[in-house]
Amino acid sequence: MKTFIDILAKDKSAEVRASLAENDELSEELLTILAEDKHKIVRGIVASRPDLPKYIVDKLLDDKEESVLEKLIEKQKLSEAQLELFIQSKSLSIKRSLASNPYITKKIIEKIIDDNHVVNYLVFNPSISKDIQTILADRIISSEYEFMHEELAEKLVSIPKHIWKKFIDENNENVCRSLASNPNLNETEIEILAKNKSDSVRSRIASRKNLSKKICKLFSTDSSEDVLYELAKNTSLEDSSILISLAKRTEFPYVVTMSLRNPQIDLVKIPSILDSKDEDVLCHVAINPSIPLKWINSLLLKGDFVKRAIGRNPTTPIKTLLELSCHQDANVRTTVASNINSTSDLLEKLSDDPNESVRFLVACNQNCPMNVLDHLSTDEDLLVRQAVAGNLNTSDSTRIKLTKDKNKDVRIILANPKRFEFPIFVDNP
Repeated sequence: MKTFIDILAKDKSAEVRASLAENDELSEELLTILAEDKHKIVRGIVASRPDLPKYIVDKLLDDKEESVLEKLIEKQKLSEAQLELFIQSKSLSIKRSLASNPYITKKIIEKIIDDNHVVNYLVFNPSISKDIQTILADRIISSEYEFMHEELAEKLVSIPKHIWKKFIDENNENVCRSLASNPNLNETEIEILAKNKSDSVRSRIASRKNLSKKICKLFSTDSSEDVLYELAKNTSLEDSSILISLAKRTEFPYVVTMSLRNPQIDLVKIPSILDSKDEDVLCHVAINPSIPLKWINSLLLKGDFVKRAIGRNPTTPIKTLLELSCHQDANVRTTVASNINSTSDLLEKLSDDPNESVRFLVACNQNCPMNVLDHLSTDEDLLVRQAVAGNLNTSDSTRIKLTKDKNKDVRIILANPKRFEFPIFVDNP
């Protein structure tokens, strides 16, 4: 019996087949078929998949399209003889793919190391030694191309001391900002950048994961709203007590609301916040998953915007969600439909909601049962059907039904559910 994947492999749309080529569940048989697809985009995606069988790699090496060869050379474990075929290539893209290949040999490295066109690709190749990486990095910082300096500052795993010193002494804002984004910095390097005069550099440091108590304290008196906002938003602070003080910085309203929304804040220590007349403040308190449950009943009396925040809160009790699911405002019902704690029964009830946004969010919900998703697979609204195609709970029988959907956007998501972008609510409850 044919699966929905088998059917999509022969879909008339190249975009659908290209999406399928990205699917992690493909068999070797289907990979072989897609490697021979008439459209170069499909073959290129196959070529970029990790650990392709050797016979497929060999087949793709004969491809006439440069874009396919680029992907193949960049990603696959080719023999030294195969890699050498491309050293003299006139194509810059091919050369850069060769320099990026993680399986590149020492012999190949020696042959391309002097090519300035590939230096900013070769320098990040995990196959090269630290000594060679330092030589390449020195060549990059002696160049006039600032974008290469920025990339080096952000991506280099181990920054040599003399290069670090050069970056710090020159104090180029863009380069220092890139340095601040480098995940491999030690605490001393982080502290140096935390004292940089540029707000944008300090903001990058304030957004780093696992920010130490020392850096938190350093930033607690910062005068920049951007820095304090990133600090208030950071959910991995080693000293979360700083959030209480940030919640009192009323001269910066966005800092206040972000700190109140942060799940690390101990809201119990500021009970007076419930008396706030600012609806935006109350919304951010209401959406915080660390909110004391006894506060919810008080917040339900604060208006529909606050109710929407409560409906979106993943810790809101089922009883409250059931009450909000009957609200006359569809914007409130959408929050219940998106809540990860909504039960199957509750989602089934909302699946017949007259508002398409509610039905869409039901179809997005990872708690949505198969029978409800099957019901929504024939919904008149395109976005609802796309959400069904992207939901991992959707049954194989429903997926086969969706292979016949007239809109290719549904089939594209069906071919690879990872392509579906589930709605993420960031700033507004």
